Amino acid sequence: MSRRPVAAQSPPEKSTIEAILVGMLEVRITDLTAGNVLHFWGLAAKDKHTTHEQIHTPIDPAEPSEKSPVLEHAGRFSEKFPHLWGYGFAWLGWVEAFASPADVAPEAKIAARLGRLHERTTAEQVVGATIYDAQGVAHTAYMHLHAPELGVSHQRFETRAHTADLVADFREGALAAHTWAAALRLDPVANSAVLEHLRLRKLEGLLAR
Repeated sequence: MSRRPVAAQSPPEKSTIEAILVGMLEVRITDLTAGNVLHFWGLAAKDKHTTHEQIHTPIDPAEPSEKSPVLEHAGRFSEKFPHLWGYGFAWLGWVEAFASPADVAPEAKIAARLGRLHERTTAEQVVGATIYDAQGVAHTAYMHLHAPELGVSHQRFETRAHTADLVADFREGALAAHTWAAALRLDPVANSAVLEHLRLRKLEGLLAR
């Protein structure tokens, strides 16, 4: 007998999410492992957001894996915390990741495709964090790694307008897109059309709540 879908947990207020993002940055910046390692997070709340629970694990994209490490960990997190409202990740990268495509210089786009962003004289390394909630909203924060006095920058945007791009990224194995898909799976009723498009039904056992 199949389980009835559990009502999705709504995300907390903006100030709480921003505080969580800062905490994610702090944890990643103190991790001395390789820059390509990201920290994958599960974020839960209960009792009307008076109690918050978080869990995270490092993921090395360079390690071979037959299955998506993000989706596998999302399944484990959902078993441990039934009140998840989102998934996130923190990583070391470049400031262009937080710019809209129209604002990224052509030479930076070429460098990104070639994996040579770090070679630019104007390269700005940042530690960044992103949370996707079940409503399809992305909450992001970043801090300049070598200029922390500039503080933390926060952004929030709807992903609905970028669904086609995220679906393409998902199919190519992008861990960020897998995080987005795992978050949408937290509300399988509201996000049924996108999940069907992603053909995630075969992963229901893995992502079941």
